[in-house]
Amino acid sequence: MIRALVLALAVSAAAVSVANAQPSPSYPVYDTSSSYGLSNAGVPPGPYLKLGGGYSMGASSRFDDSWVAGAGLGYRFFPFFRSDITFDYRGDFHDKDFGNAKFRNWSAMANGYFDFNLPFLRPLIPYIGGGVGIAQNKVNGTTVTVTGGTVNSITGSTKNQFAWQAMAGGSFYFSPTLALDVGYRYFHGGKAESGAVTGFPSRTGDFDTHEIIGALRFGF
Repeated sequence: MIRALVLALAVSAAAVSVANAQPSPSYPVYDTSSSYGLSNAGVPPGPYLKLGGGYSMGASSRFDDSWVAGAGLGYRFFPFFRSDITFDYRGDFHDKDFGNAKFRNWSAMANGYFDFNLPFLRPLIPYIGGGVGIAQNKVNGTTVTVTGGTVNSITGSTKNQFAWQAMAGGSFYFSPTLALDVGYRYFHGGKAESGAVTGFPSRTGDFDTHEIIGALRFGF
């Protein structure tokens, strides 16, 4: 009995010594307190990289749907605020109004996000965000057949435009520096122009999309 007690005390003392020998993390671990702020959820400030993509749906009948892929570099400034610069490419739209001509878009955006750290949802942290930047809208040249069998050509057009977007979603933290973002994005890419059309004036219209996006965010 005494030997067992001595052995248990020895094991406990060794465990405490090993625990005390471990270096303390540079950031707080996840907690269950009611404190507000991402630092209390174990998410440190600093730079991050994100990579992702998703599905982009034309908001009007003129454009169909496409995949979208992108990357970004950002920084978490405060427990509740982060910002990044993102580059996205939408490469498989078609302009239904002009012979299903291929339409492509790329955008460079500066974004800001407000994160809502709700203790009862951790490690899921909802967010809202918005951004502004520049987009390039490119309609490829093609041909269309109109009434009477006449074939008209569309020269295509490339236009650089002011763009903006609004986002909402959630970040699931696998660790303090690795998160999966999933959310919705409304993107306004400015105007898209068909280019010169034989016998017809060119047509200009808004390019807007509804997008479901997923991205991995790596802090470092």
